[in-house]
Amino acid sequence: MVKKKKKNKKILGIWFADWANSFEDPRSAYYITLAISIVSFILLFSMVGPVNNATGSKTGLVTLVWIIIITFFFSLFLTLKIHSGISTHHCPKCKRIYAGEIYKQTHLGSRQRTAEFRVKEKEKVETGKKKFETGVEQIDTYHNKTKCKLCNHKWEYNSAKSTRVA
Repeated sequence: MVKKKKKNKKILGIWFADWANSFEDPRSAYYITLAISIVSFILLFSMVGPVNNATGSKTGLVTLVWIIIITFFFSLFLTLKIHSGISTHHCPKCKRIYAGEIYKQTHLGSRQRTAEFRVKEKEKVETGKKKFETGVEQIDTYHNKTKCKLCNHKWEYNSAKSTRVA
């Protein structure tokens, strides 16, 4: 059962987040895009045989397969973005995705540690061999104060950003 859409006057400007937030629960949009991804994946692999075995003009079948491929990847993209919004980028009060806006960020400190980094060689890359290099990684920790653009709820959380410094 798909939940009814809820009229929301405020918009975020991110079209897929606005669409997902128009439902009572953004998980409804997630389940819709997941179902479209699964159905298009099944259709894609059920069409491989008829396209290969078709005699005569295959342009109609090939066009249909390309439409299914595009539908699959587009719905997969939406599924992943909505899942990311539901799992990490949502308001704790109204559960709307991508609605938080950081209004104050305080640097709590940083630490450095050694880490291994994958290096791309300028020469021909040999298959099966990965080259790693030891370097210094700096991890900055921040305390974020965030406000929901839709319901004005305020919450706080810590985040970390890592960069290679040497």
